[in-house]
Amino acid sequence: MKLSLCSKPEVMEVMRIVNLSLNIIRILAPVLLVLVSIIKLFKAVVDASDDKLENAKRTLPLNFLVAAMIFFIPMLILSIINLVSPENDIKDCLVIKTREEINAAYEKEMENLVSIAESTGNIKDYNEAKNYIANIKDSTKKEKFEQRLKSVKNKIDTDTESKIDSKYSELEKENVLNNYGRVDYNDWSWTYYARNSGPINTYYNKSVPYAIWAPTDKTKLKNTSLPLIVWLHGSGETIERANQSTFLNRGLLAVVSNWNSYNLASIPAIIVAPQSPGDWRRTENYETIKALIEYTKNEYNVDTSNVVLMGHSMGGNGAIYVASALQGVFKKVVVMSSGITSYGD
Repeated sequence: MKLSLCSKPEVMEVMRIVNLSLNIIRILAPVLLVLVSIIKLFKAVVDASDDKLENAKRTLPLNFLVAAMIFFIPMLILSIINLVSPENDIKDCLVIKTREEINAAYEKEMENLVSIAESTGNIKDYNEAKNYIANIKDSTKKEKFEQRLKSVKNKIDTDTESKIDSKYSELEKENVLNNYGRVDYNDWSWTYYARNSGPINTYYNKSVPYAIWAPTDKTKLKNTSLPLIVWLHGSGETIERANQSTFLNRGLLAVVSNWNSYNLASIPAIIVAPQSPGDWRRTENYETIKALIEYTKNEYNVDTSNVVLMGHSMGGNGAIYVASALQGVFKKVVVMSSGITSYGD
């Protein structure tokens, strides 16, 4: 059976280290074993001890045999594998690959990924190839791969433009294409602020903790107007149940922050996520949300006509409460897994 595992560059990297380490042990262990035996024999002679001398003479051949086995057994195993199954590439795992061979394997895999992206024109395949390019060490070859991927991305963008739903007005099309689709989302990140801290203190200084998903460099959005999503979490992410790390790795927050790793499409929106002490029906929650909306509108050129409120589970209930308390603020309210069965007025 022809195996492919040992021909993968990532495996080759690991096996290079493993094989080098085993080779050091293979040489060093026999040398130490023989050296200890000789020292033991020499000491017996110096001490003129017949018992020690006899013991050293008896163990010396055995130690030499063990040393020889340690040194020659790996080569014997490789020879047996070659003899029994010449086509089996398990032996590739036992051979120390040069840095040039490993780089060549990375380049071969990169060529395969780029070819797939060129063939499918799929954003997932493009992202996979784009993420892999960091493994290419040769700057000239890396630049050629980048140029090919740039062409793939241009084709994807062109195809996206042609697929814009005809129901959009010309103005809406321009907004989607020129604003949302042209933003580089790779440098976006979550920033978490503890209670009563952070930039919204200018608008409200008794805030609950909150996180903001936005670009590191605000100037990149100076000519781009993006929607704003206000996300309300479920009961498992309240202040009492979730610290900062847990809060940022649950629900929509985890999906958004890992969109690139998961090969998902980026969400073209600024996202703010307050962290409630408990039930969302609290004045401090309402005031924090109003302050977050005001802050992001001023700092990130938010599309004020496109502010959306979303919530899941307890946050789904909260979306109903908040929308009722802040009527006229949100263009849309998205309620998920809410336990409320009667909406009253």
